[in-house]
Amino acid sequence: METRKLKEDTETMRQAKGQICLQIMEKQRKIASLEFDLSTLYQTVELIQQERVSLSAKLIDKSAYYIKVADDINSKLLQQQVLIPKVLLATA
Repeated sequence: METRKLKEDTETMRQAKGQICLQIMEKQRKIASLEFDLSTLYQTVELIQQERVSLSAKLIDKSAYYIKVADDINSKLLQQQVLIPKVLLATA
């Protein structure tokens, strides 16, 4: 009777150990998957930051270009405003 109980307890413990091992393996797989996802996310964030820096530099360049264009247009406009009265006086 005690031997049978001992065998049943041993079998129950063996099955429980198997279930625990399966759960551990599942959790290890999940951890590995999450670590891979984390690594991918870090790489994505790094690429986004590099792109942001690149776009910021391009935006600064464009801004400087348009400021120069605006300055050139204003300068030409001022030259024309000075020239027009002189031309009108010369033709009068």
